[in-house]
Amino acid sequence: SFLHNWIFYGIVCDPCGEMMIEMNEQYLSYRDKHYWTHGYASLAPAPHDHSTPNFLLKFQRAILVCGKSVNLLRVCCPNSVLLEHDVSPPPLSLCW
Repeated sequence: SFLHNWIFYGIVCDPCGEMMIEMNEQYLSYRDKHYWTHGYASLAPAPHDHSTPNFLLKFQRAILVCGKSVNLLRVCCPNSVLLEHDVSPPPLSLCW
């Protein structure tokens, strides 16, 4: 799912643009503050947009920072034990 890939791997896979994270590819090659401030952004929900459940909206900032942090770690310390894929992350499921 989108949240699982974003939270645990920092991967944005949202071909229909339905989730709350936007990837700005022009800033992902930067190695300064622009990588952090502009590389990924939270999208404000549009009126009557039900693609993001209301209960997730209060966690939107934390969800954004989580995936951004994984990506920053990948850039700064690609050999980090935290990025190893031998250990599976805990299951993540949402129901609404």
